[in-house]
Amino acid sequence: MSLYKQSLAELAQGLKARKFSSVELTELYLARIDAQQAKLNAFITVARDSALASARAQQVQARWVWQTALAQLAHDTGVLDTSGETNIRVTPDTTREAPPQ
Repeated sequence: MSLYKQSLAELAQGLKARKFSSVELTELYLARIDAQQAKLNAFITVARDSALASARAQQVQARWVWQTALAQLAHDTGVLDTSGETNIRVTPDTTREAPPQ
């Protein structure tokens, strides 16, 4: 099913599941407007730059929220202290055989 035929609830789920980005969705709808505008004359003004800027800002905000939550989780579990240092030490896995060379 094409994205422009989906309900708002389905689009929200797709965004949340990262099946597509807000920029991709905005670009799709802007292309749809371009394709249909001559026939329908449904828009007086299309704020293309503003729509794309808002979509990009939403992506940045979503990443920020995710990274902040991840950092908070790392701090709360003691993996990351307030100085930015970590107490995790990576060592080779000696329980597995080395891959053949």
